[in-house]
Amino acid sequence: MRSGQLGLTRRIRTNQRVTTYSRRLAGYRTSWLVKRRR
Repeated sequence: MRSGQLGLTRRIRTNQRVTTYSRRLAGYRTSWLVKRRR
């Protein structure tokens, strides 16, 4: 059970990192689109 909990926390941590990275990437993409539109 302990190992399972550890894996779960690790998974959540990686998920948070991925979400933040994807969010940052989305922001870059939107800014690039806005620049291109002008």
